[in-house]
Amino acid sequence: MVLNGGKKGSRAQKSALEVAVAMLARREHSRAELAQKLRQKGFGAAEIAAALDELVARNYLNDGRFALVRAGYRAEHSKWGPVKIRQELAARGVRGDEVGAALAAAEEAGGDWLKVAKGLLARKFKEPLVMDSIADGALGGREVVEVYNKEKARRVGFLLRRGFTMAQALAAVGGASDE
Repeated sequence: MVLNGGKKGSRAQKSALEVAVAMLARREHSRAELAQKLRQKGFGAAEIAAALDELVARNYLNDGRFALVRAGYRAEHSKWGPVKIRQELAARGVRGDEVGAALAAAEEAGGDWLKVAKGLLARKFKEPLVMDSIADGALGGREVVEVYNKEKARRVGFLLRRGFTMAQALAAVGGASDE
């Protein structure tokens, strides 16, 4: 008689350590993230703490490594800026010093934030932000400046929402207008 629906190994038979190792086999996790997932699966605090300590001792669980992997992925694939990456890592329970080290490593590995921001602008906004492209003859000088400033603010806001600093956003928008 099969009580667990025919699945190999039921939840009742697996320890917190086994479940955590299975989760880590799929992808890196932070300590806080893994603890939360184990609590959701119904494991007790003592069993979770013991399992996480064992994983750290075996170097299966490492918040610094998690931060490096996550920051690199977000910078390269999600095209997030350093502010948004920092917020995500902090939300996942990674300490500030490990976040700083991960962002520094992402930047060293080719994560030129200004280049990423300019690339995002080029993809999102097909036309470069140039005063000449806005002045079509129908608008007066004052209206052209207002339209230009509104469009520039829109582009800066886009980059700020993607996690770039104000300095990075202004440099990217300013650099995009020079091209």
